[in-house]
Amino acid sequence: MTQTPVKFTATHPQTSWSGSKILESLIAIMPEALTQTQAQALADLQAGDFLKCKIYPCIALNDSLVKAIAYMSSIPGVADKNMPQLATLVAESCRAIADACREAVFTTSGGDEKSATAAHRQAVESLESVCLQIFDKGLTN
Repeated sequence: MTQTPVKFTATHPQTSWSGSKILESLIAIMPEALTQTQAQALADLQAGDFLKCKIYPCIALNDSLVKAIAYMSSIPGVADKNMPQLATLVAESCRAIADACREAVFTTSGGDEKSATAAHRQAVESLESVCLQIFDKGLTN
């Protein structure tokens, strides 16, 4: 019995974006790093030290920005290998980024709930817009 050879596609079945382009788009929406751990995690993400990025949430358990960076560190590999977890990783990254935007307001403005809620809502809107662009290919197929 002859088996049909497995065909590999040139791009991820859910998106035409590269993992790098996805990262760049998400980083553009993230709040500024406010702690040394956040700054180092972001620097390692941008340098491509993805294994190291996965360690930071262990030392900053309540830090949404560090959590986002850890999720984001898996995006390039998953995108490049056409793995089905891409949408889940992007969604979890986006949730953590939105939470980080909210937390950043508390850190920088002393805890104004109204401003924090507005920052979260604005981040969610921006992230949802980017996700529609990222997954346009998957949504139209």
